Amino acid sequence: MSSLRTRTVLAVAALLLGACQTTETRRPIAATGEIEVGTPARCWEVVAGASEPAGLLVLFEGSSPETAHYMVRNIWHQDLGLIDAYGRAYRYLPHHKSPAWVGTGTVQEGVARILERADCALFEVPFGDAQVLEAASERDPSETGDAD
Repeated sequence: MSSLRTRTVLAVAALLLGACQTTETRRPIAATGEIEVGTPARCWEVVAGASEPAGLLVLFEGSSPETAHYMVRNIWHQDLGLIDAYGRAYRYLPHHKSPAWVGTGTVQEGVARILERADCALFEVPFGDAQVLEAASERDPSETGDAD
């Protein structure tokens, strides 16, 4: 009887120990690809309607034309989305890891989609001008401009 009891205890112990396996998976926190930092090259003021400042468009140049991209910012200089070298526009969404694709087209169409405006005009301004948005209220509404 003690032999049966011993075997039962050993069988139960084996089942309990075997069922409590722990596995650990490690992966790098950062992306596995190479990180490239763009250099701000040009800047446009975005105006919606007659003369309402809607934000900024900043061109960041990379090491090749394919890595250049445009960042769309609101009037408080917060990044709202980006447009890549192929004209694909993406809007950042709160609490999401990746941006949402909003369309493909010209840079001006992408800016309007990201800012959720029917249309907008782009006026090139000297990059780093601290008074970019204040100047919009003083501009003649008949002026027009375009991004390349």
